[in-house]
Amino acid sequence: MMFLSEVSVPVLTGKEIKGEGGNAIELVLVDDYTGEIVESGPEASAKVEIVVLRGEFGDDDGGNWTVEEFDSNVVREREGKKPLLAETVHVRLNKGIGSVDKIKFSHSKLYMKMEME
Repeated sequence: MMFLSEVSVPVLTGKEIKGEGGNAIELVLVDDYTGEIVESGPEASAKVEIVVLRGEFGDDDGGNWTVEEFDSNVVREREGKKPLLAETVHVRLNKGIGSVDKIKFSHSKLYMKMEME
């Protein structure tokens, strides 16, 4: 999975997260061997879950993570608290391409800082 567009900054709690130019954030499923977009097969129409990762995750490994490394860096909801992301948290790929829109953080900065430590 790879993002085609950068996130427009700043990202603020309760405000919709957009890509560059205020557009939706596009993502694609890329074949690791060929570098081409996976346009056919069951993966090309997969349902993708958008998750929050720890801020320091992935800084020095260039995006090559094991499933266990990735899963251990997903920020989980705390019981009794609002979900970290509001609105769209799943994206359906169409020919390997998806669009993320109507998504925003619903946490407070204090919560995020506590979760990160």
